[in-house]
Amino acid sequence: MATNLQFIKQVTQSSSVTTFTVENCFNSQYDVYQILISKADSNSDNLFLKLNFLDTSDSVITDSTYDMASLRLVASGSFVEDKFTNQTGFRRVAQFDATDSNSAGINIMVYNPNDSSSYTFITAQSTTGVPAAALMAGTKYIGVLKNTETVTGLRLGFTDSGGNLSSGGINDCIVNVYGVK
Repeated sequence: MATNLQFIKQVTQSSSVTTFTVENCFNSQYDVYQILISKADSNSDNLFLKLNFLDTSDSVITDSTYDMASLRLVASGSFVEDKFTNQTGFRRVAQFDATDSNSAGINIMVYNPNDSSSYTFITAQSTTGVPAAALMAGTKYIGVLKNTETVTGLRLGFTDSGGNLSSGGINDCIVNVYGVK
């Protein structure tokens, strides 16, 4: 696999929101994309990031065609396996904790988003500090959108209700999107 990254766009979310959308970041120029999310934080403890794709009209794809599996590795305990099928979005891509500002770093690879004859796949890994529980946690993740719809963007939110992607001042949540050549 090639390793040259071509910068596409950066989006910064500097206020507390329920969802965060990155539009028009996938096109026919690349088959593989890397999404780096830094300084991500939440205003509630133990929330999990949910990712949905956007279609060509920038509408959120929410039909039950998302399958995923993850392995959460907790430094102070055992690992946790999550498996979900026929979901309305990719659940538990990363974990957040409100007491640790800039708590999560997330690396997401997206495969074939603009190919209308193929499913769209993701792999992801994340790390987070959870000081309330005195632990560090990491997640390895794989998922597939089981339809052949053309994907042009993504929406980030939370699996559990009540939380917002939050940040403030210089602690902005930053999303960088790259095409992989």
